[in-house]
Amino acid sequence: MSFKNLKLFILFFTFTLFFTFSSMASAEGISSKYYTYLLKDNIKINKIQSLIKKNGLESDVTIIDEINLLNVKSSSKNINQVANFKNEIKNDIEVQGSMSQVVYMRKKFSNKLDYNLDKKINHNLKISSNYFKPYNNYLSETTNNYESYKYSKGKGVNIALIDTGVDIEHPNLRKNIDLHRAKNYVTTEPKNVTDNSGHGTGVAGIIQTLAPDAKIIPYKVADESGGESLWIIEAIIDAVNDKNNVINLSLGTYLSQNENDKILLESYERAINYAVERNVIIVASSGNDGLNLEDYEKYGYTHVPGGNKNVITVSSNTNNNELAPYSNYGHEVDYSATGGSSYNLDYIDTPEDLIVTTSPIHKEQSLIEQSKKMPIGYTLTEGTSFAAPQVSAAVALIISQQEKEKKYRITSKEVNSILEEGSIDIGDKGKDIFFGNGKVNIYKSVHRN
Repeated sequence: MSFKNLKLFILFFTFTLFFTFSSMASAEGISSKYYTYLLKDNIKINKIQSLIKKNGLESDVTIIDEINLLNVKSSSKNINQVANFKNEIKNDIEVQGSMSQVVYMRKKFSNKLDYNLDKKINHNLKISSNYFKPYNNYLSETTNNYESYKYSKGKGVNIALIDTGVDIEHPNLRKNIDLHRAKNYVTTEPKNVTDNSGHGTGVAGIIQTLAPDAKIIPYKVADESGGESLWIIEAIIDAVNDKNNVINLSLGTYLSQNENDKILLESYERAINYAVERNVIIVASSGNDGLNLEDYEKYGYTHVPGGNKNVITVSSNTNNNELAPYSNYGHEVDYSATGGSSYNLDYIDTPEDLIVTTSPIHKEQSLIEQSKKMPIGYTLTEGTSFAAPQVSAAVALIISQQEKEKKYRITSKEVNSILEEGSIDIGDKGKDIFFGNGKVNIYKSVHRN
């Protein structure tokens, strides 16, 4: 991509995010602005809480005290109190700006059609069933025909699904979803993690199939209209505090080094470091723009959370072990997994190379799903979003197996070593910019002699 086109893409992306964020901010009928502050490390939050109370801003300030972040809502009703509060904390601020929208996820097929919602879902069908061949070969390949189940199923491991929620009624997922710790940041219903998009349900289906005994805790940070960076950062902190072992982030955005984005970059960095310091492993997708992430870095743009040095970043390969045409790549990529593709590197349609996963049972189907006779509750898809959960599942299986054998908490460094040892080198010899350390192979990682 040329620098000119890169600038146009970023301009369009930024405009789209700003428009969405501004619309959400004014949804209450009162024009509101949001100010975000990262305080210096030595500042005591209880001091700040006293100032918030003094100014009567208890309902207008969100505090993430683990990373010293404040998000302040200012409106015509509290403008004077906010101004006074900002003046009182000005010497305590390290970085300030505003949180912008985030979230790109899977590519969506157009031409949706309604189907008969009275049609019954097959409760005995799973995405590993022979019915779905060849679209589920990616699952049987990485597990050696599910022989990996003999060595680990992920028992005792909690995986945080930071996404669009999940279909809690789906028969394939019900037993794995832990709703006691589930959280919703999108609406005022804190426990309602209903998935209106289908993205989170698709990610959950892959995790459940590969790690059937692991628990999945949904943190809903987006819906079909998007999400906010603040919600994702909050969810990362909450997922760590909720004792999750693994965090799956099949989402991301591009941030610049300008003053507004600087606070986002630092906030993500603090949240990720908070997880790393507590031995929680974060797995994230590399993104679906078919670009070398290093090209963005040359012009002052950074992809987050995938691409952070403390995150396992996953690219997507095709069934033929080529880089998927849509997959981002670069030196930040750590591993690859099969994410499906509707076309090849020559841009020839290859819908047979899509992959199958779960879908909300009340979601309408696309034309391609209907043409392939997909049953209710299942979808054909593609994207790095669906490569990442394969790696999250692999991490969960390794943790479960190793901690059962060794009776101690395995470190992220040990997990990564086992993951790398089991991976298949499908690119240039050694680590490369397309597939990182290789294509993750779950069976080889848990069945080691």
